[in-house]
Amino acid sequence: MDPQVLTPPKREDLEDWVELLDALTTLAADGLVITLPRELRDQVVAIWYERDVDLGAASPDLARLVQELVARLTEAGEAVLLDNVTVRPEYVGAGFAQSQRELFEAHVALAAFERDQGTPHAGVLGSPGSWSESADALLAEGEVIMVKVADDEWAEPSEDEERLRAFIPNSVWLIDLMKRCCDFPCDLIQNLKVATTAYCVGELEVEFDDVDYVANDSMTDSLEALNYARDHRYASSCIRTMALIIAGQTIGLSGHLERSGAGPNDDYRRDKDGNVVVRTYLASNFPDAHRLFWIRTSPPIFLNVSTHEGTAILE
Repeated sequence: MDPQVLTPPKREDLEDWVELLDALTTLAADGLVITLPRELRDQVVAIWYERDVDLGAASPDLARLVQELVARLTEAGEAVLLDNVTVRPEYVGAGFAQSQRELFEAHVALAAFERDQGTPHAGVLGSPGSWSESADALLAEGEVIMVKVADDEWAEPSEDEERLRAFIPNSVWLIDLMKRCCDFPCDLIQNLKVATTAYCVGELEVEFDDVDYVANDSMTDSLEALNYARDHRYASSCIRTMALIIAGQTIGLSGHLERSGAGPNDDYRRDKDGNVVVRTYLASNFPDAHRLFWIRTSPPIFLNVSTHEGTAILE
């Protein structure tokens, strides 16, 4: 996370900034990990509290948001020791000394290394003025001195690890970050709040605060039982279908109201409040496709997924 994004803006931009903090606080509570080097984290926190009275008067919710987000800012770990680091485009975060800008570039390079080693969902969230020029990805280069192989154990890099040259995705708006998250449905499906937010905001352009739904325990249990975290096709289809339902964009989805039996005149299945269960297919034109069961309330209630032979799980 670019510390410039977390630095209080001018008063006229404060409302948008508070909305961003609210979104980041929610996402961090639901599984998004936000990292900063300790020195930059401490500086951002100091700036917040120096302006506490002024900011608090402008936005009563800000003090709470700041406290919650500070608690969720994670100090950047070290998986590798690097030297002669460069990042292109260059980081030009206003208000930070050259040494602090270099510290953030080293942090970006570390994240790029981890992404190159098997953490593909790692990325940078900055702002339009963070970099010397706009770029969808940042190029980090440097010399690898040592690689961590255990908690307190380091080793010299192998021959193919001696030089770091890796790209890492760069987002300058929250919607960009959400779009990038959508590329990893198997990771997202393990956290439905982040998953549905990513698709609603990033793909369907729903306002962040309008992403609202209820997922029963049976929903997450059924996703685990059918191993959606290892099934890219169904994970993606399930998240997107849930997002369309949350956004009220259900035209085009295949499915029907659920009946209590196989006959066309059997009663509809209902929950304890009398709401009819909806069965939606997670693939079109495939009779054996998995089903998503949900209830069309406001907000919608998601019950479970199942194979074509399954049925809704009602509490």
